Amino acid sequence: MNKKCWISVKDKFPAKSQRVLIRYSKGVILVDMFDSYLKKFPFERLYGKVTHWAVLPKKNDEGWITDQKPKELRKVLVLYGNDHVDISFMTSMDNKFLYENLYRGVKAWMSIPELSSLGEI
Repeated sequence: MNKKCWISVKDKFPAKSQRVLIRYSKGVILVDMFDSYLKKFPFERLYGKVTHWAVLPKKNDEGWITDQKPKELRKVLVLYGNDHVDISFMTSMDNKFLYENLYRGVKAWMSIPELSSLGEI
């Protein structure tokens, strides 16, 4: 995943019921869906307007890391054992990703592009 994957909401909105990576104006990045009925993204009241969104990577896409875990505590995209992709982080207590047991383990992970790489924010 690279900075070219981010799409400005000024240019285009995600398809109906498509889970995407969402970047809010307060710097928060979450995985969720655009509500085409209400014409809103979830959590805008809490985190500000959405500035950009990106399609979630597929399990066969390049960039997934399978042979090691992140070296520091940070948010990353995780491909869980049931092929569910979401944002997560390592828990410091047991060195596992959050929800790892719930989604049948972890197959791989990848970094999320830096916020500064979006340029126009």
